[in-house]
Amino acid sequence: MPKATSSKTTKAATKTAKEKPAKVDKEPRAPTPWMLFCQKNRAAWKQANPDAKGNEWMKALAEQWKDSPENPNHYDNVAWKSTRFLNDFPIEEIQTFLSQEIV
Repeated sequence: MPKATSSKTTKAATKTAKEKPAKVDKEPRAPTPWMLFCQKNRAAWKQANPDAKGNEWMKALAEQWKDSPENPNHYDNVAWKSTRFLNDFPIEEIQTFLSQEIV
């Protein structure tokens, strides 16, 4: 004898019971400096190198990014964030160095 189906066990009934709450619209993230750099320079590089294949543009832009002033990790932009370097010297030596006039 076939089992009688009730409205509680049908696919439609279980689907509505398992509905997920609506997602909250989140504000999109701001683009990173790397992404902005790529957007700005990719078209010019591709135009200058029309024969380039695959991700050659990515490698070339990565090389440019290393020395770019737009790179926040470039050595000119890093204002001695690392204290490891300073910990290698005695404090008196650092103080005398900082007190000297730069010519």
